Amino acid sequence: MGIGVDYGLHVANRIVEFREAGLSHFKSTSKAMLTTGKATLLCALTDTIGFSALFISPIAPMRTVGLTMIVGVICSFILTVSMTPAIMKLTNYPRHHPKSWTGIARVSSQQWRVILLVVLLVTGYSLARLSVMDQDIRGDESAPEDIASIRKLAEYSEKFEAGQTGILLVAGPPDRPKPAAKDLGVLDVMNWTTVELNNLTINNRNTDDTINVSAFSIVDFFKSAHISIEVGQGGDEEPFFVFDGSFWEFLHHEFFDSQACQIETGLFYTCEELRQDLIDVFYDSFTGEMRAMLLTDDYTKALIYVSMPYINIDDTALLVERTDSIAYYYNTLLFDAELSQLTGGPPVTIAINQGIQDTQYKTIALSLVLVLVTMVLIFRSFRFGFITFLPILIVVLWYPATVHTGGTNLNIFTAMVGTIIIGIGIDNSIQITERVREEGTRPEGIMKAVQYTGQSVVEATFTTMGGVLSGVIISFYRTQFIGLRNFFALIITLVLFSLLLAVFALPSFYQALHHYGDKFGSRRLKVKR
Repeated sequence: MGIGVDYGLHVANRIVEFREAGLSHFKSTSKAMLTTGKATLLCALTDTIGFSALFISPIAPMRTVGLTMIVGVICSFILTVSMTPAIMKLTNYPRHHPKSWTGIARVSSQQWRVILLVVLLVTGYSLARLSVMDQDIRGDESAPEDIASIRKLAEYSEKFEAGQTGILLVAGPPDRPKPAAKDLGVLDVMNWTTVELNNLTINNRNTDDTINVSAFSIVDFFKSAHISIEVGQGGDEEPFFVFDGSFWEFLHHEFFDSQACQIETGLFYTCEELRQDLIDVFYDSFTGEMRAMLLTDDYTKALIYVSMPYINIDDTALLVERTDSIAYYYNTLLFDAELSQLTGGPPVTIAINQGIQDTQYKTIALSLVLVLVTMVLIFRSFRFGFITFLPILIVVLWYPATVHTGGTNLNIFTAMVGTIIIGIGIDNSIQITERVREEGTRPEGIMKAVQYTGQSVVEATFTTMGGVLSGVIISFYRTQFIGLRNFFALIITLVLFSLLLAVFALPSFYQALHHYGDKFGSRRLKVKR
C-alpha cells in the first residue's frame, strides 16, 4: 500500500506542476509520464529486482515475502499509471507549495560539507556496531505474550533446566550378533555417555548462571530397578551369594565370572546366557509405549535423550558442540557402539539461526548489486547510477546502529528488513536524481530538484511510514503480531533515514561533485535532456 501511494503521489504532483505552468491536463499528463513516470518505472524495476534477492533464501517464508512484494509492486505501478490521471481529472487534485521547501533546498545545497560530515560520522558509528548483526535469533520475541503454554514453557525451562531436547542415536557394531539394546557392551557405552553428559555444565554468558545438561536412556531404567538375590543350597545353610542393589549393578557383578555361577548354571547353560536372559526378561516387563520411546522394535537402535534449558544461541551451540565431542570420543575410541551426532531441537535451532544470518547478508549484498547495476544501465551513466545508489547504501550501513540502539533481536522478520528497505528506500533517490537530470547538475538545478521533487518525496515517504505504523499499533493490541513489532519499527526508521539522505545527502553529493569538478578542472557531468 505504501509503495502504491508513493507512485501515485509522485505522478500526481508532477501533473499538477505542469498544469500550474499553463498546460492542459492531457499535455501535463503526457509530460509527467515522460519525466516522473519514467522515474517511477525505474523505481518499480529497482524495487522488483531488489526484492527478488529474497528468492535465494533457503527459508520458504522469506521467498514468499519476496514474491508477494514483487507482485504488489507490479500491480501498484500498473494501477498508478492507468488510474492516477483519470482520478485527478475527476477530483481536480490540487497541490500546496509550502515556502519552507525553498529554505530546505537552500540548506541541502549550501551546507553540503556539514551534511556529508554528519553522514560520515554516523556511518562510522554504525560500522563500529556491526557485530550486532551476528546476534542470535530470538524465537520468544516472535511469540504472542498471552499464550499460557509459552509462559509455562519458560517456567519449565527455568525450574527444571530443560525445554530443548536433542537425541543421540546409538547402534551396535555391524559384526555383533546381538542387537544393540541387548548388548552389554553397547549399554556400557550408553551409560558412560549419559553420565558424562549429566556432568556437562557451562556458565551462561549473559547472566553467569550455571547451565546444566541432563540426559537419560534405557540404562537409567536398568539402574532404577532394585533387585534382591540369594543363591544357596537351601535348608538352614547360609547362602553363598547375596546381592541387594540395582539391576544394572547386578549385570556387572563378578558373580557372572565366578565358579559359583558356573556350578549353578550347569554344563549346558553359561553364565553369559544367564545374563542375556535376564536382560530379555527385563525388557519384557516394559510396556510397548516405553520401548517405542527408547528403542526400535528389533532392539538394533536405542536413543539417548539430551535436555537443556532455553538459553541464548551461542551457549546452546557450545553445549551442542561439547555433546558432539563426547559422542565422537566414544564413537571413535571405543568399538562397542556407534553414536550419531546430536539431532533434534537445539541443532535445528542453531541451523535455522545460521541460515537466517547467512541469508540476511547474502540477500542484502545481492539486492545492492542488482539495484546498482539496474540504475547504471537505465541511467546509462555510472556517475548518476552510483551517486543515486549511495544514499541507500548508507541506509544499509546505518542498519547495525539502528538495531543496536533499538535493542532489536534477530528473527525471521527483521532479517528481511535490509532487502526490503533497499527496495523501498531507493525510490526517493531515484526521483531526486531524475529531477536533477532534468534541471541540470549546477547548484540552481539541484536546488530546484529538491524544492519541487523533495516535497513529493516527503509526502510519499510519510504515507509509507503511516501505512507501516498501522502494524506497530496493531501489535500493541493483538499479541499475534508481537513478533512483527520490531520489523515494522525498523522499516519506519530506515525509511525515514532514506528520506533524509535523499533530501539532504544526495543533493550534497551532487554539490560536492560539481564543486570539485570545477576546482580540479575535471570533466563535468553532461546531462541528457
